[in-house]
Amino acid sequence: MQDFLLFEIFTVLPLIFIWHYSRTFCHRTKVLYYSFMYHTAFSYVYWYFSIINGADAQAYYRVAESYSGKFFSLYGTGTPFISFLSYPFVHWMGVSYFSLYMLFNFFGFIGLCYFYFSVLEQMGPAKNDEAIHSLNLFLFIPGLNFWTSAIGKDSLNIFGMGMLLYAISDMRKRPFLFVFSLIVLYHVRPHVFLLVTVSLAIAFLLRRGVFRVENIFFLILTMVVAFVMKDVILEKAGAGAVDDLTGATEYLDKRQEYNLGGGSSLDISQYSFGMKLFSYLYRPLFFDAKSVTMLAASLENTLYLLLTAHLLFKLPLGSLLKERRLYVTFGITFFFIMLIVMSWATANLGIAVRQKMMFIPILLAVYCLTLSSHSAQRR
Repeated sequence: MQDFLLFEIFTVLPLIFIWHYSRTFCHRTKVLYYSFMYHTAFSYVYWYFSIINGADAQAYYRVAESYSGKFFSLYGTGTPFISFLSYPFVHWMGVSYFSLYMLFNFFGFIGLCYFYFSVLEQMGPAKNDEAIHSLNLFLFIPGLNFWTSAIGKDSLNIFGMGMLLYAISDMRKRPFLFVFSLIVLYHVRPHVFLLVTVSLAIAFLLRRGVFRVENIFFLILTMVVAFVMKDVILEKAGAGAVDDLTGATEYLDKRQEYNLGGGSSLDISQYSFGMKLFSYLYRPLFFDAKSVTMLAASLENTLYLLLTAHLLFKLPLGSLLKERRLYVTFGITFFFIMLIVMSWATANLGIAVRQKMMFIPILLAVYCLTLSSHSAQRR
């Protein structure tokens, strides 16, 4: 009965969340009710898939269920944090494996909602129907829903990134949400947190009105956090003391070797810099597909390739960049930093398909904002 009650709570809370924000965004959030059902359906699929084929989610649950030591002894960042977060629900409340999936499904969906709200807000009052329809459709990209619906780091990562994007959309109103999102990102993936703080520092420097008090404050704050946490984060990522470019390059080369192997592996160590970026972001394509899942991934990658081509060659991206909005500047900076680092460190296409969900929403957001800006210019 208790497990069923918690399952109902995890199901009802997202609906209350959508209703709450529907007043803020003039009821443009109705699509989110369908998005929630769609996202939850993928959580069911992932749950069933994990039972049949095994998955990291089972390991997280077993650790939380069987651990008999002190609660805070479980604490850690990265993988240990998932078991630490799951422990109270599993060990104290008796939540089942399936209901724990619903909890992480909740985190993933709320992250997508915050992403959606941030883009709507950045469009401004003169929202363009074409841009909104595109944004609505992007909510139903299968990979974006599948990878963020399961027990694991991906659902919490999109939760943190979605909150961060919504916070920086209006920093003056959401400083606490900004700080909380950074705390979440640090605990889920410390190396991503480091890249986020570096991207924020660059974005504050490039932002229009850089000498305003809040810009200077947040710039100093992010630079101090990045400097203080750098060694700790690199140690947790397995990089140890990386003091120069040579050391960083050697570490990334080693990461490539670790990620080789398996049917979806692609040796990118001999690729040119441009081909590494292209392969990470847009492959597998149809000619790479060796399974049904890789074929499905190739369909999504084709969509990302077409969106990028349209963004670069048909839409006025330059006009959007000239505005030097914090949201856009941070998003593009983070997108390219993540793309460069991850494409250098990852050689396995299967891993890349999941990893790039950390920053693919930014590509979708920039596309929608540029489309909205283009439509406004044509009026």
